[in-house]
Amino acid sequence: MSILKYFSRGKSKRPDTSSSSASAISESDESNCEIVEVEDSEEPQLSPLAVPVAVVRNDIGTFMEDIAKGAPLDDDVMFALLKDHVQPDSSFVFPKNGGRSFQPRWLDVYKPWLVFSPSLSGGVCVPCCLFANAFRGSSLGVLARRPLTNFRKALALLDEHMGKAYHQDAVVRADGFLSVMEGKTKDIAQLTNDGLAARVAANRAKLEAIIKILILCGRQNIPLRGHRDASTNKEAADSANCGNFWALIDFRVEAGDKILAGHIASAPANATYTSGDIQNQLIDIIGDQIAQRIVDRVKDAGWFTVIADEVTDVANKEQLSLVLRYVDLSTKVVREDFVVFVECAAGVTGEALAKLITDTITSLGLDLGKLRGQSYDGAGNMAGARKGAAARITEKYPRALYLHCASHCLNLVVVSSLQDRLVQNMMGVVTRVAVFFDSHPKRQKALEAALNDADEEPDTSKVKDLCRTRWVQRLDALESFLALHPMLVVCFNAILDEGPQAWSRDSITDANGLLTAITNTDFIAALVIVNKCLHYVRGITSSLQAEAKDLIAAMHDVSSVTATLAEVRRNVDKYHGEWFEVVKSVCEAVHVTPSLPRLCGRQTQRNNVQADTPVQYYRRALTVPILDHMVSEIEARFTPHHSTALQGFCAIPALLLKMSMDAAKSQVQELVKLYDDDFVSGRSMEAELHCWRVKWVKAKAEHGEASLPTSVSAALPHASQLFPNIRCLLQLLATLPVTSCSSERSFSALKLVKDRQRSVMKNSRLTGLTLLQVHHDIPVDVGAVIDEFARRHPRRMQLVNVLHSE
Repeated sequence: MSILKYFSRGKSKRPDTSSSSASAISESDESNCEIVEVEDSEEPQLSPLAVPVAVVRNDIGTFMEDIAKGAPLDDDVMFALLKDHVQPDSSFVFPKNGGRSFQPRWLDVYKPWLVFSPSLSGGVCVPCCLFANAFRGSSLGVLARRPLTNFRKALALLDEHMGKAYHQDAVVRADGFLSVMEGKTKDIAQLTNDGLAARVAANRAKLEAIIKILILCGRQNIPLRGHRDASTNKEAADSANCGNFWALIDFRVEAGDKILAGHIASAPANATYTSGDIQNQLIDIIGDQIAQRIVDRVKDAGWFTVIADEVTDVANKEQLSLVLRYVDLSTKVVREDFVVFVECAAGVTGEALAKLITDTITSLGLDLGKLRGQSYDGAGNMAGARKGAAARITEKYPRALYLHCASHCLNLVVVSSLQDRLVQNMMGVVTRVAVFFDSHPKRQKALEAALNDADEEPDTSKVKDLCRTRWVQRLDALESFLALHPMLVVCFNAILDEGPQAWSRDSITDANGLLTAITNTDFIAALVIVNKCLHYVRGITSSLQAEAKDLIAAMHDVSSVTATLAEVRRNVDKYHGEWFEVVKSVCEAVHVTPSLPRLCGRQTQRNNVQADTPVQYYRRALTVPILDHMVSEIEARFTPHHSTALQGFCAIPALLLKMSMDAAKSQVQELVKLYDDDFVSGRSMEAELHCWRVKWVKAKAEHGEASLPTSVSAALPHASQLFPNIRCLLQLLATLPVTSCSSERSFSALKLVKDRQRSVMKNSRLTGLTLLQVHHDIPVDVGAVIDEFARRHPRRMQLVNVLHSE
């Protein structure tokens, strides 16, 4: 014999079978337990149903205590209990009482009113629990207020219960309730009033106008609230700015919206439906509707990946932006859709972020078992090999591959390649020049005067500062600086010539120092050569930030750039010679002769490269180190993060026909092993890949090589029902993320929505407004918004007369 503890009173009758079952229950739980002796050999097997009630949905037993106290239940809860009560599966072992156990066939014989409650370990009549009233001379007993646990007399008690008057009445009332909830009949209150339908339509029209104003403001990012937002302030002072929301209400009234005009004029002060609370509730519902549309598409796709990044908003709160990447099966287009902002209240450690991401995905109603990829930046809390958020999520869900954001990889490549002292000095000078002209109108006018006197006026008249975060975007600033270089020299000389009579001491001192710096051969050579090297990564920068970019196409672009840079490195004498001619022309334009820097025997603060000519010196000191670093960094940073996913690139027809069939089969097998359960039949992959190859061999013979798809996105629409495994493979590859740029794009919306005038904002309002602004392509069903508002927030004004039916 062994002593096991079973939870009771709000806990399911599940035994604790751990090795230390007695100590696993705290002393505070002793009052909620009863001691039961069971035979070791007869210890029941546990079913997935036999879990703590807190995680069992739709169990009538969890509400019996509230029902006994007369507490009302929500309509949605009652509807779920009647239509979708928890059912024991075939592996569930029913409890015994007096040698007899509950029989599963009873659930079929007395369907649909009889259910088994795992928390009460007995049978319950759901209609009686929810709707039964005791008639005169009778009382509610077994099945209505307490479970059926006397299994020896179960059949007699069940038959007797069916004859009870309160049971028959409860069944009729439950049937009527289901009809109303399913939209088959009208509510009794509406049937007794012929004019109610007309009033409901008028009320809905009033709220519809208010909702459309909210949608307009959200789509166009128009602030809703003014300095005085309440209607009482509007009535007290017509000159007060009550905000854009009230201004748009007045505009609709003046434009002839008679329904809204009548509502504003006659509605009670507490029923205008224009307050800030109502706005927040409606924005919350609108945001939920848009997010649900996205979630529904993700569920249809099956697999998805998560893209996340955190940012500090204007209220100094850390916000996590969550984006889902998936294949829209209706259009065969890869989408990356923002869904929610979540405040990082628990911190930004790897553990906290991993929990926040998984909890948020679960709250959206998505299955984490379908998560196939993750894309974050390279920060340690996200990408750490052991304690990072990606590693923690991958530990629980091994198929959720982590891929370092390719754009961040490229930034790191550029950062690492531009660490030379000459390059750092050049960028520092560019920043100082930008600061010299920034917010100084007089200095800017002096530069514009120099531009007007120039023979060829450049496209820009302003010195751009170097981007702090996107290093590859500094190319725009460096290009504009190179174009302005001769005019900057003229401007600084003019300031020095005009002297103290026209300029302050600081302006003259700074102009003299900057003139010396930008006419130095080191500066001009670094400016030109860095410009030339970064030109090779400009195209891939924009390419990697594309939303629909698939992994294979991205890696193909990276490989092309790497090969090009390697070619330049092999022919460095040729390319450097051409670039140094540009250096000479820039020096000539400002009357400077290219020269060698001073060298000495023991130099530690700058390049001390031995050379006979300036061309030779700057080739060894600048061009060769930059090219070597860029090639090595690209190869080191991109390959490890994407090698696993690249095993499936052979499914792309343009690449498949360039390799042998054996090579293609061996490569695709790696992904088949990883995603075995995702394929229709992994064993038939080799044969299907062979058929796929034959299909495109014929297509190439008939239509030429140009007809072959060159990316995953292009190949996916051609994977018909004849190629189910190939379709799965292409969809998985298209789902894997390339960058986290989509998540970072939402930061722009965050800065617009949550600006300094609206720094105090709940996350539900923030997410709703951001979803409205970002997803212009997702329409808002105003009628559905009104229905949901009426369900969530029942108020004085009647808004529904017929509930939604399918």
